[in-house]
This record gives sequence, structure tokens and C-alpha cells, in this order.
Amino acid sequence: MVGAPTTARQSSGCYAAGSGFGQGNIGANPNPLFSILQNRALDPHFHREYNLQYSLGVQHELARGVTVNFTWNRRADYQQILTLNNAVPASAWTPVQITNPLDGSPLTVFNLQPAFFGLTPQIYQTNGRRSARSNTYNGFETSVTARLPRGAFVFAGWTIEHQVDRDCDMTAGTNLLNDPNSLRFCDWTGNLYQELGKVPGIPYRNEFKITGNVPLKWGVQMSASLYADPVYSTNFATNLAFNNTTSIYSPAAYFAGQQNGLYVVNWSITSTTRYPSDCAVCPKDPSAADPSRGAIVDAGLKQGSELIPLVAPGARLTPRLNQLDIGLRKIFHPRENMILAAEGTIFNVINSNTVLTESETLGTKVAPYLPEGIGGQPVQISNPRMLRLSLQFKF
Repeated sequence: MVGAPTTARQSSGCYAAGSGFGQGNIGANPNPLFSILQNRALDPHFHREYNLQYSLGVQHELARGVTVNFTWNRRADYQQILTLNNAVPASAWTPVQITNPLDGSPLTVFNLQPAFFGLTPQIYQTNGRRSARSNTYNGFETSVTARLPRGAFVFAGWTIEHQVDRDCDMTAGTNLLNDPNSLRFCDWTGNLYQELGKVPGIPYRNEFKITGNVPLKWGVQMSASLYADPVYSTNFATNLAFNNTTSIYSPAAYFAGQQNGLYVVNWSITSTTRYPSDCAVCPKDPSAADPSRGAIVDAGLKQGSELIPLVAPGARLTPRLNQLDIGLRKIFHPRENMILAAEGTIFNVINSNTVLTESETLGTKVAPYLPEGIGGQPVQISNPRMLRLSLQFKF
């Protein structure tokens, strides 16, 4: 008689209750793709991806203890990985015109023809051409550092930066499809596939910071920091980095979105999605009793859901976060080998309430994302004014 599978570890409470792989029982993994090696042909001339980084700086002393610095930084990627499914050619997709609910402009969506559903993938991995896939960053930084008499210190810096992403080779990912829907806004340089979505240009964003420390009387030191930065979105789930082909996010692409501080408006559609009811420029359902009921967007979209960007990269920018912090610090020496430091810091003195993250996916209403709208619903705002008191003892 064969008994039940033994547990990998018998200690009570080590695993959550239930059955299945990874809960203490030795048995088959319920994931049907577990341990299956994907049939993937590799280009015999395949090369490892790499990037080149350049930095050039100049420093000059204006006066004793006062220096000015200028630095240029550049990074560029080469030979990024390109994965192709040769079983599904470009001719397998049918273009369909739908309406952009934000402005009424025509928008092209590609539907996969049913004859190509479920075909065994023929995966081929090679290197993408830089003319179709690239990421380039340029940043310029100017700063002044001053070490003044009596221990005073001041630093001021200004940075302007710009990253441009091109992702136009339709690389296949987890769904193993070379999806042409990913070509919309794929070239931030404004050259490729502009008929599917014109990119007018990616603006430069800039940051400024000044910080200093000044000794006062009785051994008290005062510090202050003022900075003004664009909010670099960390809401990757709705970032332009989303690749409709792979259904995942390219690190290089979402870094570009984060670095530039861009907001987007994405629209997730399926074969049953309808136009928003408050869209005045969208087709309506003539058979519906409610005259405001929108028509189905694309009934032929059978390959699943597609995440369609509705606004061009750079059209919506994140706000700027302006914040002032002030602190006081006093050091005591109770004994020769003891140090007691008391410090009080007020963060966000001006009590800024900048929106750090907002929703970027179109729902049932278009109003928030129209030019006169308020934008996406705030998800996170900057921390309010806070006071921190600390006491540090070293011996």
C-alpha cells in the first residue's frame, strides 16, 4: 500500500493550510509549464547586450574653498535582445480603426486572425537593430560647493536630463506574439511609425537643490535643504514602459518614463469593452435603450486584452515637488569618550501636498483626462509637515 506523499518538513505551522506545490507536500507542480524547456532557436551570431556610459566633468576653483563643477553624462544601450515568433507573421494581423475617446481622433488597433490562434510557437532569439530599439540618456549637471569660514558649508546644484526610448521591433514575450499594437508611440524620437501615434517630442526635465549648514552660538548648528524636482513616477503598472507584445515592462523603457517624469493615459480594451458613456465624440450603441450607452470598441479583438496608450509621451508631465527642510543640532561631551547629539528637524516646512502618484488608466469616464479635467485620481501625495526629534549617544 502506498501512503500519502510525505511532507518536506513536518514542523507544525511551517506551511499554510491547503494542498498544492510549495505548501509542504511533495508532488507534481500544478503549473503546466514547470520544467518544460521552450523550443527556442538562437541566432548563431547572437551577442550579449551591452551599454556604453560616458562622463565628462570640469571643476574650477573660483575662490578659496569655493568650486564650480560641470558634468555631462550619457548612456546608450546596444544589441538588446529580440525574440521573434516566426509562426505568426505580420500578415496575421488585421488593422481596425477605432476612436480615441479623449479627442475623437482615429486610432488603429490590430486584431489577430483566428487562423493563427494556438499555433505552436517558432521562437527565434537574436539581437535587435539599434535603428528599431534603443535607449539613450543625456544629463547635464552644474553645481557650486562652498566651504566658508567658521565651518559653514553650502552646496547648490542644478541638473537637466533627457532620455529617449525606441521600442519598435515588436519583440515577443510571455504571450509569444509579435504584436503590432506595441508600435503606437514606440519611437520617442518621432521617426518610426508616426502614423500609428505621433510623438511630438520628449521634453527635458530639470532638478534644483540647495543645502547648507551654518554654526550658530553655543555650539548649535543649523541646516537647511531646499529642492525642486519633477515627480518621477514609480507607478510602473500604468507606465509607458508597458509593452503590448510582451504584457510586461521593459526596465529600460520604464526607466525612461520615470527619468523624464511622464504621465500617460492607458486604455485596457477587450472584445466586450464599450466606449465611455460621457464621451461626446465616441460612437453610440444604436440598439441600446439608453442613448448614452457607448458602442463596443472592437468586437474582433479576440487575442485577449490590449493596453492602448491614448496620449503621446511627453503630453502629460508629472508635477514638481518643492520642499524645504530645516534642522537644528547640538553636540554635548559629558565625558572625554562620550558624545551626545540632540537634533530636531522639520520636514516639508511649506507643507507641500504635491501628488506623487495618480491613476493613469481610463475607466468608464473620460472627463478626468480631458484638457480641462483634473487628471487621474490621486493615489499618493507627499508627506505633510513633520517634526522629528532624535537623541544619539556614542561611547
